[in-house]
Amino acid sequence: MEIGSLVEQARATCDSSATPASIRSRVIEEGFVVAADRGRFLGLLIPEDLLRSEGGSVGDCLREMPRVEETDDLGEVLRRMDQSQTHVLPVFRNDRFLGVVRRQRIAACLLDRCERLEQEARQQGHEQATRESERRYRRLIETAQDGICVIDFSGRLAEFNDSFCRIVGYSPSELSRMMISDLEAVESPEQVLLHIRRVNQLKTDRFETKHRRKDGTLIDVEVAATVLDPQDGRFVIFVRDTTEHKRIEARIKEREATLLHAARLSTLGEMASGIAHELNQPLSAILSYSDACLSLSEAKPPDIPRIVRNLGEIVSQGERAGVIIRRMRALAKGRQPRFSCADLNDMVQNAVALARWELDQNGIQLKLELAESLPRVYADSVQIEQVLLNLIRNAIDAMRCTTGAPRKLSLRTKTLRDKQVCGEVCDTGVGFSQTQMERLFEPFFTTKPDGLGIGLSISRTIIEGHKGILEARPNVGAGAVFFFTLPVCQASG
Repeated sequence: MEIGSLVEQARATCDSSATPASIRSRVIEEGFVVAADRGRFLGLLIPEDLLRSEGGSVGDCLREMPRVEETDDLGEVLRRMDQSQTHVLPVFRNDRFLGVVRRQRIAACLLDRCERLEQEARQQGHEQATRESERRYRRLIETAQDGICVIDFSGRLAEFNDSFCRIVGYSPSELSRMMISDLEAVESPEQVLLHIRRVNQLKTDRFETKHRRKDGTLIDVEVAATVLDPQDGRFVIFVRDTTEHKRIEARIKEREATLLHAARLSTLGEMASGIAHELNQPLSAILSYSDACLSLSEAKPPDIPRIVRNLGEIVSQGERAGVIIRRMRALAKGRQPRFSCADLNDMVQNAVALARWELDQNGIQLKLELAESLPRVYADSVQIEQVLLNLIRNAIDAMRCTTGAPRKLSLRTKTLRDKQVCGEVCDTGVGFSQTQMERLFEPFFTTKPDGLGIGLSISRTIIEGHKGILEARPNVGAGAVFFFTLPVCQASG
């Protein structure tokens, strides 16, 4: 049987210059992404490649995979998948890319073919041919890396391949006496029976759960269930052990979090002089008011009303210093993202407060155009303030070397029609060329003599992690506009 009938179009595609971070969610959701250059197929990227590669673009992450022609045999394709340790391969007609084929679809086709051949042979009375066909296709099924199991509607395990035995750690003789509920670690036996009835009604289902192996360890599994024959009272399930996949996904997220934290610390280090100046003002005021209180207390009689007013000013200035310190601690502290309903206008104000000294030192006029009654957004406030700080400081750098024209920085917020809120950072700096604009968000690309080229890449990763976009365009007259979107916080939470 040839592979051509099982080819499916690739829905998830990307350009070879895209960053691994920008496609991570699609790779994890679809299981793979097709990399292409002007429509020309370059290769496939699976989740394991994101962890294995240290490249700055998708092109750096690609590895060689076996070539599959649409006329290749199913068994040969399964063997190539096992050798290359992948669940998906590209399919070609000569040199033209047709699509992809998944291991699970091959296994399902083989099992279905086996069932149909068995029925045909039984109807025609060719029992010997049936047995030979069944043995041939079952051998192919046994080569599948995914676990395959046939279950009746009572939950009894009827048939299973070697991969299923390996995944759950039981021998075939042990499994033949077990129920699927004996392996299930999330649902109770009663809930398993209800789930089986639902599969019988829907004819198919796909879900994630946990199974308990014979040695007691819990494993994450992805299950796809399909009814074989309602009258026969059996359905087949395909079980994939995703424990390692989830571990890789967690490590990728951990690396991203470490990089984001390092970027925040780097930003705070670069802003140390400005932050020290901002702290010096309330501290100096506290000292001045304290000296005044001491002088007034020594008067005969003491000027109690003025002492009280000065004490109030001391409290006010202390609170001002405390706010600055709390913002610094929030940015410096390494922690997991905490999403909540937040006010984008407040985040803009907080970022401006930390960058105020640099703006004043460089003679930059600040203009805030913050929309009133702005819907709250679903975001991690610290991460969005990190993005705003990066964009503001980039704007300061872009205007630092300009002469003659006024240096103006405008920060805007507004509501979009598709349940999105938009933030804009506009400057009158040197701007960028069309060639530079195409590479602005690439890791390690920078237009600054002493820049690292990671700020904008990290900022885009943060915004995309919030299900938004971060883009740039030339400003009217001179300079640049960087704008991003965030989803509106829904009432349901």
